[in-house]
Parts: sequence; C-alpha cells; structure tokens
Amino acid sequence: MKADPHTTLAPSPPRAPRAVLVEAAAVLTAGLLAALLLNAVSPHGLQLGRDYFSKPPVTGAATNQPASAASAPVPANAALARLRSRGLQPLEHRAAVVLFHEAQRRPESVIFVDVRNDTLYEAGHIPGAHPLDYYRPEAHLLDVLGACAAARQIVVYCTGGDCEDSELAANLLSQAGVPRERLFIYLGGFAEWSENGSPVAAGGARRGLQEGGNR
Repeated sequence: MKADPHTTLAPSPPRAPRAVLVEAAAVLTAGLLAALLLNAVSPHGLQLGRDYFSKPPVTGAATNQPASAASAPVPANAALARLRSRGLQPLEHRAAVVLFHEAQRRPESVIFVDVRNDTLYEAGHIPGAHPLDYYRPEAHLLDVLGACAAARQIVVYCTGGDCEDSELAANLLSQAGVPRERLFIYLGGFAEWSENGSPVAAGGARRGLQEGGNR
C-alpha cells in the first residue's frame, strides 16, 4: 500500500544529553589523534615543546653591543668546552711556567712537547721542549713516546689562540698509549709564552735545557 504524501511522520525521540556528549568526545578524540599523527610525520609540523609565544631574545641594540658580539661564544670558554669534550686538561700560563721550572729540576718527570712544524720550532721554542710536528709525526714520534713513558706530566703546545694542533697531537699520543691524565694542553701556546717574556730557545731538538733559553 502506498504511503499518503500528506501524512505527517512522528518526530524521533530526543537523544539523551549524556549520549550526545559521549559521541562528541569520541569525535574530538579521534580528530586530535589524527592531527597529532599528521603533525609527527610532516616535515613542517609544529614542535609541541616549543614556546611560540615567548619574547624574542634581546639583540645587540638593547645591550649596546652588536648582535654578533652578543651571541658569539667567548673563545676561552669554547676552548675549555672543546678540551672537556675530548677528555683533555687545560693549562694556563702561570701553571705552564711552574711546570717549566719543574722540568728544569726534573727533566725526566715533566716534559714539554712542541707540535708546530720544524721551521717554527727551530726559530724559537720553549727550552727543553720535544719537537713533534703533528702533520709529520714520524720524524720524532718514537722519541717523544719514549720521553712520555717516564714523564708524569706532559705539556703539549702549539702556536696558541685558534690553533687546535696541540689538542689533536695530545689525542695522537693518547691513542699511542700515553695516559690522558698525564696530558696537559697549554692553551696560550708559544705565542702567549713569548709575549710574556718567558725563556725561549732556538735551534734543533732538545737543546733548550742545555742552553737555558735566549731570554
């Protein structure tokens, strides 16, 4: 039998408020999970732990310094951090002078290792320092390792400043069997040594202590 088009259908009974809330919560939860999944796999997704509403950092204008100077790391701190990351011990100038005088009294117990090239070494070096060109170590490595075997403190230095050859050479000695706790890096290097008027010797290998330096 055909339905009468003029017949009015009875309205559906109203849904319980709790059922509506449960269904809405399920829809929101599913949408949130889908959004988190898409954010995780997208290369342009938001970093959930980042504060996007924090104030921008203070620039150099606010501190009367250039922005580059305000953000640049302090060289000394950078060098110290680099040494710590490599498990090496830094040495300042005053401590290097103390060990230098100790090396004069007990040359077998404390040694200095100059890792610059032979030309720079012959032009001037810390008296008594062993030459060890880091980039051509084969010429002196065996002699230096022999001296390191008896020494309790080994001071390694290069030019200083931005030069990292002393650290690299100390790693080389460590890999050759020298205990790291005996290795010290004189950060100021030969530049700081000579600028402070400390003794300097010239000439070939191992003439320093006998000559006593030329200053």
